[in-house]
Amino acid sequence: MRRAATAFALALVLLGCGSVVPTGEPVQLLTGAMPFDADECSSDFYVASELLVDAEYGTALASFLAGETVPVMWPPGFTGSRIGSAVVVRDPTGNVVATTGHSYSIRGNMLFAISEGGLSTYKRRVVLSPIRKKMLYACALVRPEATGQLLDVMPTSP
Repeated sequence: MRRAATAFALALVLLGCGSVVPTGEPVQLLTGAMPFDADECSSDFYVASELLVDAEYGTALASFLAGETVPVMWPPGFTGSRIGSAVVVRDPTGNVVATTGHSYSIRGNMLFAISEGGLSTYKRRVVLSPIRKKMLYACALVRPEATGQLLDVMPTSP
């Protein structure tokens, strides 16, 4: 019964019909200051992808390469909490911006892990990942959007 009530409350918020979401147990999200100039934040939305729970980074996006995920780094002040099996992401004012298990398009910049030998290929607008793994820095808007991408899910054998 409790799980159903939690799911109902989350559904109301996602539909814009409610404003109260249970606080839940805190989850450590990957957060940090923008590692590039604010004017370099992409004005384009990245292709929609499902937001997943990530044991190490809090949240990650399903990748287009089967079996890989892309951790999301949120700006300072963003928080996460576990409600049921989902992680709810809130902005610094407490507004829910995303919930795992749903698909989103996010404005932000992809940060790349480049080996020391690859630093000679560094170009402007290529930012090195502070976690030494390809990741997305969510520096602007997050909007719910169906992926419509067959590559978001692992292919199954016939």
